[in-house]
Amino acid sequence: MKRLIIISLLFLTVNACKKKELSPEGPTDIRIKNLSTLTFEDVIVSTSEKAGDIDTIGNVANNSVSDYFRFSKAYPKAENFCKNTYRGSVVTFSTGAVSYAYLTYIGREQGNL
Repeated sequence: MKRLIIISLLFLTVNACKKKELSPEGPTDIRIKNLSTLTFEDVIVSTSEKAGDIDTIGNVANNSVSDYFRFSKAYPKAENFCKNTYRGSVVTFSTGAVSYAYLTYIGREQGNL
């Protein structure tokens, strides 16, 4: 009886430790690279047409990269917004709208935008 209980517990433990199956679409870890001489303030990234794939990154200093942020799906192009203070006034910059119709997603890897 003890053997049956031990074997059952061992079987349940092995089956419970399966890794979660991830889709080929994602999740994808993204970070922002700032190649300009300005500091990006309040960076907002939209990596796909889904509302859940919009995230506020925060500030990204000039000539540096942000931390990685996880998105459920991401494409090689993204719509980014950031604010900068220029001569005492706040200016909003955008990369422009992106059509995701014919883009292939990055997948389960780390990417730079």
